[in-house]
Amino acid sequence: MKILSLKSTSNILLLLCLLWSLLLDKTDCNTTVSSTTATTLIMKSPPPNVNNVTVVTQNETTITLRCEKVNNIPTYILKYNDISKEIDASSQGDPVVYVVSSLTAATRYSFTLITKLDNVTSSGYMFTAPTAPNIVKDVKVVKHETSVTLMWDNINNISTYVLQLDNGRIIVETVNASNQTKSVEHKVQNLTAATRYSFTLYAIFEEVRSTGYNFTVVTAPPNVNNVTVLTQNETTIALRWKTVNNSSTYILKYNDISKEIDASSQGDPVVYVVSSLNAATRYSFTLITKFDNVTSSGYSFTALTAPPNVKNVTVVTQSNTTITLRWVKVDNSSTYILKYNDITKEIDASSQEEYVVSSLTAATRYSFSLYAVFEEVRSTGYNFTVVTAPPNVNNVAVLTQNETTIALRWKKVNNSSTYILKYNDITKEIDASSQGDPVVYVVSSLTAATRYSFTLITKLDNVTSSGYMFTAPTAPNIVKDVKVVKHETSVTLMWDNINNISTYVLQLNDDGRIIVETVNASNQTKSVEHKVQNLTAATRYSVTLYAIFEEVRSTGYKFTVVTAPPNVNNVTVLTQNETTIALRWKKVDNSSTYILKYNDITKEIDASSYEDPVVYVVSSLTAATRYSFTLITKFDNVTSSGYSFTALTAPRSVGIVNVITRTETIITLRWDNVDDVSAYILQYQDGSSEEKVKHINASQQAVECEVTGLTAGKQYHFTLVAVFESVKSTKLNFTALTVPPKVREVIVPQRSLTSITLAWETADKNWGYLVQQNGINVSVTSDGSLNVTHTVNGLKPGTMYEFKVFTSFYELYSTPHSVVTVTVPPKVREVIVPQRSLTSITLAWETADKNWGYLVQQNGINVSVTSDGSLNVTHTVNGLKPGTMYEFKVFTSFYELYSTPHSVVTVTVPPKVREVIVPQRSLTSITLAWETADKNWGYLVQQNGINVSVTSDGSLNVTHTVNGLKPGTMYEFKVFTSFYELYSTPHSAVTVTAINCSTVNWHITDSSIQGTVEGLFTNATATNHSQVHVSPRGSNVSFTGLYPGGTYEIYLEYETTPKPLPQCRHSLTIRPSALLNARCEYWAGGYSVYIVWDNPVGVLTAVEVNVKDKSSLLHEDDEQHVIIPGFQPAKTYQVTLTSLSGSIRSSYPSVFPCYTDPRGVIAGSLVAVLLFGALVCAAVFLFFKRPDIIRRKKSFISGSRLSIAKSKAISVADFPDHFYQLSLDDKRGFSMEYEALMPVGKDQPQMTALLPENKAKNRFTNVLPYDWCRVKLSTSNQNGTSDYINASYMPGYKNNKQYIATQGPLPSTVNDFWRMIWEQRVKGIVMVTNCVEGGRTKCERYWPADSNACRYGELLVTVRTEQSEPSWTLREFKVEHRNTSEERTVKHFHFTAWPDHNVPECTEVLIQFRGLVRQHIEREGVRTPTVVHCSAGVGRTGTIITLDVLLQQLDKEGTVGINAFVHQMRLNRPFMVQTESQYVFLHQCIMDCLRPKDKSDELIYENVDMIYVNATALRQLR
Repeated sequence: MKILSLKSTSNILLLLCLLWSLLLDKTDCNTTVSSTTATTLIMKSPPPNVNNVTVVTQNETTITLRCEKVNNIPTYILKYNDISKEIDASSQGDPVVYVVSSLTAATRYSFTLITKLDNVTSSGYMFTAPTAPNIVKDVKVVKHETSVTLMWDNINNISTYVLQLDNGRIIVETVNASNQTKSVEHKVQNLTAATRYSFTLYAIFEEVRSTGYNFTVVTAPPNVNNVTVLTQNETTIALRWKTVNNSSTYILKYNDISKEIDASSQGDPVVYVVSSLNAATRYSFTLITKFDNVTSSGYSFTALTAPPNVKNVTVVTQSNTTITLRWVKVDNSSTYILKYNDITKEIDASSQEEYVVSSLTAATRYSFSLYAVFEEVRSTGYNFTVVTAPPNVNNVAVLTQNETTIALRWKKVNNSSTYILKYNDITKEIDASSQGDPVVYVVSSLTAATRYSFTLITKLDNVTSSGYMFTAPTAPNIVKDVKVVKHETSVTLMWDNINNISTYVLQLNDDGRIIVETVNASNQTKSVEHKVQNLTAATRYSVTLYAIFEEVRSTGYKFTVVTAPPNVNNVTVLTQNETTIALRWKKVDNSSTYILKYNDITKEIDASSYEDPVVYVVSSLTAATRYSFTLITKFDNVTSSGYSFTALTAPRSVGIVNVITRTETIITLRWDNVDDVSAYILQYQDGSSEEKVKHINASQQAVECEVTGLTAGKQYHFTLVAVFESVKSTKLNFTALTVPPKVREVIVPQRSLTSITLAWETADKNWGYLVQQNGINVSVTSDGSLNVTHTVNGLKPGTMYEFKVFTSFYELYSTPHSVVTVTVPPKVREVIVPQRSLTSITLAWETADKNWGYLVQQNGINVSVTSDGSLNVTHTVNGLKPGTMYEFKVFTSFYELYSTPHSVVTVTVPPKVREVIVPQRSLTSITLAWETADKNWGYLVQQNGINVSVTSDGSLNVTHTVNGLKPGTMYEFKVFTSFYELYSTPHSAVTVTAINCSTVNWHITDSSIQGTVEGLFTNATATNHSQVHVSPRGSNVSFTGLYPGGTYEIYLEYETTPKPLPQCRHSLTIRPSALLNARCEYWAGGYSVYIVWDNPVGVLTAVEVNVKDKSSLLHEDDEQHVIIPGFQPAKTYQVTLTSLSGSIRSSYPSVFPCYTDPRGVIAGSLVAVLLFGALVCAAVFLFFKRPDIIRRKKSFISGSRLSIAKSKAISVADFPDHFYQLSLDDKRGFSMEYEALMPVGKDQPQMTALLPENKAKNRFTNVLPYDWCRVKLSTSNQNGTSDYINASYMPGYKNNKQYIATQGPLPSTVNDFWRMIWEQRVKGIVMVTNCVEGGRTKCERYWPADSNACRYGELLVTVRTEQSEPSWTLREFKVEHRNTSEERTVKHFHFTAWPDHNVPECTEVLIQFRGLVRQHIEREGVRTPTVVHCSAGVGRTGTIITLDVLLQQLDKEGTVGINAFVHQMRLNRPFMVQTESQYVFLHQCIMDCLRPKDKSDELIYENVDMIYVNATALRQLR
């Protein structure tokens, strides 16, 4: 209950004003009053609710709230979750700040804030606020060149995280973890290699961020693109590469050598020379880029060192066109390059010791360079020179030869004029300078019939050729006398031999027909006799005889010879059979009469009727008989000496021949003897070879013939004739076959698991073959080549087989060739490693056959392993290095056949970590450190059953920090050395985490500190300067007898060996003592108060004095009193004095009443009573005269609101007066108009926005679009939820959809925001908020941070331009649709000087900004809506839209309707123009636009504190 007493003239004037308004029926007075009684007004209505509650800060366990006091009421009740807390705000100023603590992280709380006055409470202001989620505890990072993969445990089942990257530009990524309930994995892509990034990871719960988890990540540097080998010699290789991102450190690895290269002093590219190498060696290099101790994967390449030069080259021989060289091979190099005269020849010296350089020019000096070559790399080269010999003459012709001289002729050599001729120890130098070409030279004084050996040497510049060697003989002497003996067809000549000549030439001339005969007299040393035959009888011949010495004739000796008449030249036996012989001869000089004599028979034959030759048949002869014939020529009754000859009759033909036996090379034949003939001729051939003849002596009646030397596997054609003294009978033809040969050799060129290939050579394509195995015969035919192969399939692996191979020929088969061989044993199916130790590895596998052996190969060493007869084979390899990778190959062996290897790559157990130290501890983490001996080893840290892998960064020391631990807890860690999933025995380390003393709920009085500390510690001390207090042992820490207001350092430690571990250090200040003897005294007629006090014992740094919301802070150096003006006489005020030590207040304040001087107000009180009585009388009179006033259905205030709802536009002329009227009584008119707008539009449905699937898309739960005017996104599916965005169409000047008002995008709605921009074809975005204000995110950044394009859904957004001004920033975006490649331009108007729930400092800046926006809209002729947003999309958004419409209305119509347009906007979207200060600010903008231009620079608005004064006064009068 509140009593309103009329004790001042101001109250009296108020009542008089009310009475006057009632009498005149006016309602424009700017005050309201409650119902009155005769003397006292009693108000029982509840106090009002707070106007608004702002959530200042949110963390995991607290929410800080701020609200303005209601009529300076100091008491409030906050209800949430069945908890009710009464808040005493009497010691706070305005606004009130209250921290709600002990909350649960990631939880939305529903609060009700109730105003309490005199035990009467308001209905309560309801709002909700979430707590922040817990901080992410640990993030694991997997690094790559352009991306990193982050992994962390999900906390509070959070579905959204925000990841912020900073490397000079801020990149924000939203992580959707809705499908990752336990652990979250996110890959950050498009990073720059070799770059340090600062990451901050936030968990998001209903748009509230957790505390950021900060960590840094360095991306791996890229490999070098290429490495060029500049030069190579015997011991060095020069490398060149381009630097990677200006990295100055590289690591070069080769042959177990690792060299770190500092390229900071070099330019780009880097040149590095690798030295101390071995000649003629191929090196495998890996070049690793190193950046910030992070290395790249490495660029691998190979390079060769050059081989050494040969040491010496020996010239073995030199000729006109060749030089033969010899040298010792270099390091057994088999390839060399020889260069001379622009000619390069590659020499393969693998099979030769000397090399002949040919095709050279004679008499020429050559410069040679010999290079040793190792895999295409040359040595530096060995240089030497060699001269070729001059050429010999091409040929020497012998022109003439006689008994004593030889004439020679040759062509000059390169115009050489000097030659040397050597013969018979005689040397003659020939000067041919006076002769032409060719040269002719006569060698004289020679001996007849002698061959001389000559050597003709070319001489040029005292260098001689090798010499052209030739021989030439002299002619022999002439024959002196020849004796002749004559015959019919021959003559016999005799003469003395001369000069021991062995050859003579006899030349006969028969009427121009020359007959030449050579006489060999080699056996006739003294006299020579020669018979010249085949002469024509009765013919004269001219004869010339020459002596010949080595084809050189002497002078000829000439004479004549005459022959006797001739016999027939020859008689041919044409045919012979059993009874006749046919003879044929040529006529002699056309003689026609001949006499034939045989067996005492003489027959004269007249051949005149015969042609030439004569054919005569002698008949009636006996078979198989020899006849002697003499045929005499008769010419003019002169006969020749007679031509004698014999002829035989033929025997009879053989009847039947039988084949008795046959082998590969022998056929035995049998037949009956014919006519007792003792000789037969057997002819035979196989069709491809030459015909063979066998003569058979037949001594028996049955003739048998063994034909040997035949070729196996052939068909022979035989012809058999009986022979009687070389006369054959009629032929008997027949055929016979030889047995085919046995296959000589069968090889096994190929064997597999299930097949064996047999191969052999064949000599005849007509032969076939039969392969027999296990009783199964398979015929094999040749393909025509010499080699026959046959593969037997379907065999068992690792099995022995016997094969027999037969040659077949016309159903004849050779003896078999047997082959015993085996199939390849099978590959070991699986090799397991059942046991590994530090120095040994045991391999095990199964065997299927006890006959199989095994071979284990490792590093080129083979070890045979035999099975013990069981199914399992084991083999242990000892003497290995710990923690080392080995590759083993296991072969199955069977009779020297080996299967394909089964490769096993495994490692030995790594050694135990020697020592683990703890270099660093914190509240939630412990850092372990140890030394490593091998960069390839990893480590496993085990704690409480959780294993964490740790990798070395390449240095000798390894550190690992275990996070997420509990403070003050003992932990045992086990550190294992790991190497390819093998772990050493663990090294155990025990330590404790530190304690956070700042989180302890310390109970502090003015002399003690008490608190329960969770965590391990053994000793606790509190120190103030030299004063040390020790707490009893235990978790309850207690220090007493402390100095009030003093600051103590709390120190906890845990005793352990070798030294105690510090657990925490924390400073606490003891509460100061309360002030003593505080009092108040009269001062300044009651218009000021005078307060005085005495300081207590202890530390005191300041005194806070609070009287009627007036606060003063006096420091320790000030006097112990204070005078505060601004009070009323005759009043009682409550004074609160609080002592402070730093920021620590005393346990309780000194509170006492202060009475101001009442003497000056007694007379005024009496006058007030009289006037009040008069007013009561006037009211009674008015009741009887105007009863309709009492019966009005609506109150005075309601009538005012009705008039507001029906307000119309105000003209330019009337607006200043209108502004003045609203500003009266501390701008009470503004408050009334604004409050009348509160319920407008709130009864409209918002069903879509309240759907569960759409709640997460709303920044605030109470700012939701109405269904009828919300912006709908297009959707390709049938799910209506995907068309939702928190945005509303807003009216403009004579346009119902000129704007879209929307909230600042959330991380989850940025893509929807750009989707709306594209679909609504928006060309301008007006942003009137900053992304972060007061430490809170107001709007997610939805555009790229630099000039690089960012993808938002299907859209790519690029910042083309950005222009920053003091109060705004203008941007131009290029928006491209990825599917259609369509591009659009969007302008971005960003106003940066407007605080939330507030107004700018002056109107001019915002009016100018609005002009830029309006200019863009009108210039572009935009018919599509312009998007406007702040944070919620109602306060600042509604203000800028209203300002734009009002200034258009003012320009077009000369009027403005502020209230009417705000009313219209709130029908489209709630809370448009969210605060009363913004509503007043709009009026101020119009006023400033109407003022003269020259005063516009002085229009500074006084901000929100000045605007809200009238609202407070109005609430006090209700």
